[in-house]
Amino acid sequence: MLAGVVALPKALSIAEATLGNAVQRAAVARAIGAVKEGQGLADTLGRSGVFPKLAIHLIAVGERAGQLESMLLQVADIFDREAKSTIERLMTLLTPALTILVGLVVATIIGAILSAILSAYQLPL
Repeated sequence: MLAGVVALPKALSIAEATLGNAVQRAAVARAIGAVKEGQGLADTLGRSGVFPKLAIHLIAVGERAGQLESMLLQVADIFDREAKSTIERLMTLLTPALTILVGLVVATIIGAILSAILSAYQLPL
């Protein structure tokens, strides 16, 4: 949005509307007011304690260098890669866990069937 010549407070308002986390939404709302008053975005977001320190640091560097747009894109790329990596790791762990779960279900069913068969042989005639 910043590349499309949208003012920072307006861009933050749009971003705030898309957030699902109420705590983050409140932090961004405070940041909008602070930015309108002339304060820095990184300082305001950093005081909230909601956003990762890496993101705050990169935003501060972008503000100082006059490259906020490119730094925000870089922050988005970093956290996008991190999220994808986490999802891949979880999916890798999910396969063995499901295999073990299905094995336990099958073993329980086989045990119940064998128990029924063996108890039928012990019935008095």
